[in-house]
Amino acid sequence: MSQQISTIQEAAPEGAEFVTAPFPATDNAADTVLPVGLGAGYGVNAKAENPELALKLIDYYMSQEGLQTAVDVGSNFPSIPLEGYTPSAVLSGVADQAQTGKTAPYPDQLWPNANVNQVYQDQLQQLLGDRTTVADALATMDTAFTG
Repeated sequence: MSQQISTIQEAAPEGAEFVTAPFPATDNAADTVLPVGLGAGYGVNAKAENPELALKLIDYYMSQEGLQTAVDVGSNFPSIPLEGYTPSAVLSGVADQAQTGKTAPYPDQLWPNANVNQVYQDQLQQLLGDRTTVADALATMDTAFTG
């Protein structure tokens, strides 16, 4: 879930209510799959000046205490099971779906390189601006995808 939910809530008029829900793909609710994506990932550069300290930070972040802090600050689900985790009211609409595994990654999370997403965005803008055709946009995407 977007970590921007709390920011949007703060800017909304008093009394505004927000809900989240999986958007059904068909008329059969059992077919619904919630698209999910990684919010962030952390790693330690092989040439880091202090890799031991960096690894301690990652170990903390992935601990129950670190995950609880991340969940408390953001509007998201923990990346691994978190003891006692209860989603916020605004996330309760998708909590069951996310926790039971009826999910699928966003397509761009499986693309082979970072350039594909940039090319996709560029081609979409070109298409919306009537500066390319669907066939040409798809050919450009195919080239970016295959390298």
